[in-house]
Amino acid sequence: MAFMVSSGARRLLASGPDPFSESGEVRGLRVVGAAVLALLRAEARGEVRRADVDEALLHTLLSIDAPRSDRVHLRARVAGVEMSVRDAAALLTTSAWPKWQNACAISRIETRAEGFFDVEPAEAFARVVSTYTVNWSNFMPYAPAVRAHFMSDSTSAQQAFLRAFLSLYDDGTDVTYQPGADRAAAFLRERQRFLAWHTMVLNDVAPARRLPDAGACESALHVALTAYVDALTSASQAVREVRSEFFHLEHLADAARKVHTASKTSPLADVLVSLLVPAPMVASLTLAQAVLDMTAEGMSLEYTPLSPSLAAALPLLSSTHAALAAAANAVLGSGC
Repeated sequence: MAFMVSSGARRLLASGPDPFSESGEVRGLRVVGAAVLALLRAEARGEVRRADVDEALLHTLLSIDAPRSDRVHLRARVAGVEMSVRDAAALLTTSAWPKWQNACAISRIETRAEGFFDVEPAEAFARVVSTYTVNWSNFMPYAPAVRAHFMSDSTSAQQAFLRAFLSLYDDGTDVTYQPGADRAAAFLRERQRFLAWHTMVLNDVAPARRLPDAGACESALHVALTAYVDALTSASQAVREVRSEFFHLEHLADAARKVHTASKTSPLADVLVSLLVPAPMVASLTLAQAVLDMTAEGMSLEYTPLSPSLAAALPLLSSTHAALAAAANAVLGSGC
């Protein structure tokens, strides 16, 4: 096992709330939380050594006991009570929850938008914001706007900029080479409390309802993916006379055909392997997440007007697109 997960996996785990998601959740994070629960429960059953659990948490830069400046911290909330993930895993165990499908117990993941740095706004402005001078029109965040609004921004917005500054510094961008950037980055690291803080909200620690059949969910995903590709392929052949529509549909179909390959090297796969999730389950879950990421982008069929051929194909395209997203969510919702 590699000493640490990839940079992409670290970015996944340390991501802030997704402003473009209806739920605000980081994509894939619920599966990661379920994998941690599964790992802790396997330790309680004596199937995994404590040393292996500690190693897995180290490799994924996760903390479950106390926040650390160099880790992503996981907590849990059950029936409104805040507790450690280890205690939440114990509740699942005592409630006779099945070994896998821990994701079914998670209703949502809440991610903190503030508290990353223990610093007052005025000091942050003097030590960090005042040094930020990158004002290229195509470089975000735009320095003049940041400096003008920082002190009146909300705490979460201030913290978001400080996180962005440190990330841009670490990525070797123009920020890295600004005068004073080294001192600003060192200051933020001294005041950093955690890389991210995620709370798993468990809505039910007793399997009162029948859990979905994970195998059936996976089979349904493959059927839905095939139907979606077939619908795209058929529609693209029907609109060959309209080049813009034809190439767009062909691009979507090609992306759908390649989703299996993309899922194998995804950041989520890296994390799940490090958390000792069995290989077949990793393959199923990462495929579902890759499919969901693909469908979340939408079909973008915003032609005015649509050709008659595409207009006729649109109901089937829309229904197979929706069915594919639902099938992917079902797999993720029953995973780990």
